[in-house]
Amino acid sequence: MIQIKSNVNLALPEGVLWNSSLQCYEFVDIDKGGFYRFFLDKNLLIKIKVFNSNLSWIFPCHDNINYICGAGNQVIIWNSIDDESTPLFDLDLFLDQRLNDAYIDYYGVLWFNLISSQPFEYESNGSLYSYRAGLLSLEDSDYFIPNGPIVTIDRSRMLHSDSAKGLLYSFDYYNGKIDINSKSIVFDSSNIDGSPDGMCLDGSGNIYIAMWGLGEVWMLNTSLEISKKFSIPFKFVTNVAFGGKNLDRLLVTYAEDQALDISGGLYLLEGHNAVGLPSGVWQI
Repeated sequence: MIQIKSNVNLALPEGVLWNSSLQCYEFVDIDKGGFYRFFLDKNLLIKIKVFNSNLSWIFPCHDNINYICGAGNQVIIWNSIDDESTPLFDLDLFLDQRLNDAYIDYYGVLWFNLISSQPFEYESNGSLYSYRAGLLSLEDSDYFIPNGPIVTIDRSRMLHSDSAKGLLYSFDYYNGKIDINSKSIVFDSSNIDGSPDGMCLDGSGNIYIAMWGLGEVWMLNTSLEISKKFSIPFKFVTNVAFGGKNLDRLLVTYAEDQALDISGGLYLLEGHNAVGLPSGVWQI
């Protein structure tokens, strides 16, 4: 395990992905609205921009100039050269509700979450949306803190979690669509102090899940069985992504621990012996 040393103070780093064109990791700090790049070969972490709102996720577009972003109550296209933003659509959010986690699938569909309004014990108005060909669709609801989603390597299932409930769900998936009636529970971690957060795949179809509160990354095999657990020396693990020239480096993000006065940060997880898959790119 290799900790990334940096002078950048992070609170809730999330949404990490590998930008193969720029040869760097990119991620957001949701609470601070920050967009960052980490150049692995130089061990260099750079703050690129601070948005005037929460920044929940960001994906590069095919031109490597524009990005699609979940910022505040909007999904926008941000031009990284001109620093100009074009809204795609607004979302009518409840008080304290916000965007949370996203994924671009094999068919170019954007899947993203809305986190439930506070307090979580009483409101379950979190939800899962899809956006394709200019059409916004509500796919599923009754979530507290939805995370993921991700599609299995055989394109037969979508996995999606509710971190507050400690549940990882599976949906039948075909051609960029899910069957809501097929929803089932893959595993239930509600009886422990950890919950499933961000996810990624390796080239063999194994699924790596950041386990918030446990300081672990769990690996599920293609049968969706837990086959390995990797320890992280910080509790609040948020996301994982393969990167590097050969996609064989696994970067882990973790959030700040206010009780221990520890800021959020980045770790490289070693010993996985796996190669990942390219990250999603948005087609304008």
